[in-house]
Amino acid sequence: MAQETAGTIGIPVLKNELLPYLTDYAKRSERAELYKQKAQQRAAELAAKKAAEVDKYIPPPFETAKGGYWQPAIKQRMDAEQKAALQRIASATTQAEKARAAQDYSAIMQELNYGGELETQKQKENLKALGESGYVADENALSQYYREQAATNPNFFETNHITGFRNWLERNPEKNINPAAIGTALLKQFKPQNIEVTNRNRETERFEYNPLFTPERKYDNVAKAEVISADKVNPDAAFKALQSNPNLLNAAEKYIQNEAQKIKAPGMSDTEAYTLATDKFFGEALQQGRGGQKYDYSLQFKGAGGKKPSRAPSVGKTTSAPSTVLIKTYKTTKSKKDADYPEFSTQQVKIGSDKDTGYTFKRDYTLDKNKSVVLLQPDEGLEDILYRNPNNGRYVLKQNIKFNNAVERIVNTLDEDYISQKGTKNEQLLKAGTPVSDDFYNALMSGSYKGGRRPVMSKSAGYEVAGTVYDATNTPIKSISVFVPKSQASTIVNAINMGEAEETSSNPWDK
Repeated sequence: MAQETAGTIGIPVLKNELLPYLTDYAKRSERAELYKQKAQQRAAELAAKKAAEVDKYIPPPFETAKGGYWQPAIKQRMDAEQKAALQRIASATTQAEKARAAQDYSAIMQELNYGGELETQKQKENLKALGESGYVADENALSQYYREQAATNPNFFETNHITGFRNWLERNPEKNINPAAIGTALLKQFKPQNIEVTNRNRETERFEYNPLFTPERKYDNVAKAEVISADKVNPDAAFKALQSNPNLLNAAEKYIQNEAQKIKAPGMSDTEAYTLATDKFFGEALQQGRGGQKYDYSLQFKGAGGKKPSRAPSVGKTTSAPSTVLIKTYKTTKSKKDADYPEFSTQQVKIGSDKDTGYTFKRDYTLDKNKSVVLLQPDEGLEDILYRNPNNGRYVLKQNIKFNNAVERIVNTLDEDYISQKGTKNEQLLKAGTPVSDDFYNALMSGSYKGGRRPVMSKSAGYEVAGTVYDATNTPIKSISVFVPKSQASTIVNAINMGEAEETSSNPWDK
């Protein structure tokens, strides 16, 4: 009974209370879903309407960036500028703001294009100037430079690309700098000069040459005749010409510095390497034959019996004994009053061997200034003639030296300061550049010398020369003895090989 009563009572409760509630809940859920759909539709319509409004202001696609060489960078910047313009348009609250954002974008693009086209014209003019200054540059190189800059330089549009392109070329001077072009530009700075010469028919004619070269008499072994030519570079005139043109000087210095790094070998000083590189540069810039044509000016004709005059030997060759060189050693400490280390002792050192070959010439030759040499005597009173390279103690000539003798030697030198007999009462300092004997060199190299650690030394082949320095009036002012390494001794080698074939006087018509 109880169970039936309970079931009977539950039916009107479900009908009267729960069913209406569930029905109402379903209707409300249906309305909520409908509202949601309508809201989404409304949002989509609003978004479409807003997008339609934005579309009116979106700048047209920048399909083809102009700007000449700037084009790669402009294309990269285009994306960022478009995004910024679209963001401004989308967030604008007025039509005027939207229009202004689009106008700003268009103005930026026009400005970039104009700037790029203007620079392109300047760079084309710059190409011509660079070519006249010795640089190897063309439009392909420019295009490559700008592509690299666009990809790697975040400050592309603020960079001075006129200077930047030149610096880019100088990163590879061996490829991008042409010494012959520099030489051509230098030659144009001078008007030709001429002197009177007498040909083999005893007729007076004029020999024309460029002042960048020094005219000189030579004996031509092929023509079997005396000739005058201007093949030897006048270094003073060449350097002055370079210094008068900063662009040429800059290109030449970059080339020479690069060559010096390549040339420099162990034991060679920076000065020697730079001097060799400079010689190489001028040899390529002012090649043989560019200064003036050779001209036969000797009186060559057959005499009685139809025989040509013979040429006497012009160089004597003998065996030379070792030389004695006076060197100085110094105390290893100095007081505040001393400008340099005080002198410890003066010693005599023998250089060379009794098998060395000596040469005697019948005329003077000139060892040009700027050569790097080892001084074979104390340097007192020589300040106006040479200066000391503190890096290795060798000396660089400030003035030319005339000589008529040379001895082929192998000479040992210290390339750094060295303290000998360290810790004893005879402790003494030998300065870099000091020549030392074979016994001293061999003992240190073998490690048997107990005077301190082994210093850096050089064993160099070259020529001992005893020469004379003259003043502007051709008056002798100083005798000097130097050792000239073979790398600096082209004049000596030529004198030996050709005897009197080269006349090094700057006045070849005044014997």
